Formats: sequence, C-alpha cells, structure tokens
Amino acid sequence: MLNHHFQLRRSLLALAALTPLFSVGSCNAAAHAISTGANYPEAMAALDAPAAGSARVVIYTDAKLADAVSVDRDVYQFRGKTFFTLDLPAGEHLLTCSGISITWGNPGLGKNRLTLDLAEGQTVFVAMRKGGAIGKVDQAPAEVELANLPVCKSAGVIDTISDEKWNPGN
Repeated sequence: MLNHHFQLRRSLLALAALTPLFSVGSCNAAAHAISTGANYPEAMAALDAPAAGSARVVIYTDAKLADAVSVDRDVYQFRGKTFFTLDLPAGEHLLTCSGISITWGNPGLGKNRLTLDLAEGQTVFVAMRKGGAIGKVDQAPAEVELANLPVCKSAGVIDTISDEKWNPGN
C-alpha cells in the first residue's frame, strides 16, 4: 500500500509540473512560468528585475528530451530545447543534473554539479548540455543560444531532495 502511495504521489507531482508555477520551493526560488513572449527576448522584456536581495538564473537546455535540475533541494523538471528563469536569494546555490531520479523513490543529487555564488541583481546563465554536462555561460553566447528557444511555461518544482539524500559534499 505504501508503494502505491509513493507512485500516486510521483504521478501527481509530475502532473503538477505541467501547470504554471509562480513561487515555490525550499530555497525560496521564484520560478517564472512566463505567459507572454514566444522566445527569450520577448519573455525577458516581460519580466521585472529580480527583487531586492535576489539574483536571476536563466536555465536552458539543448537536449531534445525533458530534463530535471536540482537547485539546492528543489527539483525542477522542464521540457527539452527550452529555458526558464529562477529568482534566487543572493549567495551560494548548488545546481545538479544527470541522474536525478524523478520516477522512482525520492530524488537525489545529480552527478554533475555547479556551484553558483550569486550577487544581488546579477543575472547568470546556466546551460544543461546533451550528455548531462552543466555549466555557467557568459551572457553574449548564452543569448545567441537562447534567441530561438521557447519559454518552458510549465517549469516548476516537482519534488524536494530529502535529508537522507542531501549530501552536497559527495
């Protein structure tokens, strides 16, 4: 019975990821499910600047399939060849990808990791590449890559990494 409960919970969380999500998460991130603009320039023009004490992270992927990324303890799922933005409190944040289990059991940290030290008002670009690599990209090349990517309007938190699986040192 408990196993069925976990499977039902996963299904409901995955379904919830298909609807726009505006402010969620244990790291106090604001996920922007941007409803205006078909591409990066239009979408970014519609956003206000990050709130005081926050920075903006633009996460995008060139992979064709949907992917998951953890930001601190929150796990986000988004469609392939899209982007989404997060406003995070200034300070250090851990992003991981590749190997985050979003189907069976509690998710864990991905094997590929990136630590960001965000300054207030800063915008940082993070690319997730085919094969699972994750890295920071300078603004000019990132904006070239983002120019034709659509906004992932359904990006959002689908789960949280539990205490037992939270071990950023490994």
